[in-house]
Amino acid sequence: MNCHEIRVLADAFVDCELKGAHKERVGSHITQCPACRMWIDMVQRARDTVRTKVVKRPAPEGLEAKIRDVVDRARGGPERG
Repeated sequence: MNCHEIRVLADAFVDCELKGAHKERVGSHITQCPACRMWIDMVQRARDTVRTKVVKRPAPEGLEAKIRDVVDRARGGPERG
């Protein structure tokens, strides 16, 4: 695995979305490559900052239904009323 591949997979690695060989290969690479380890650390810090600093608010009333209608129409399904 090379440094470019690590940067492409960094978000998935930090979010624990990689499994099996991909996870092992990224983990192995970052133990040997200080630049990629720093990149992974930066991605992790950015994720932590977003999770702790962003104020979560409930969605406006009816937003979920509107989104589902748009998705259903895009899929060719029935419209909701």
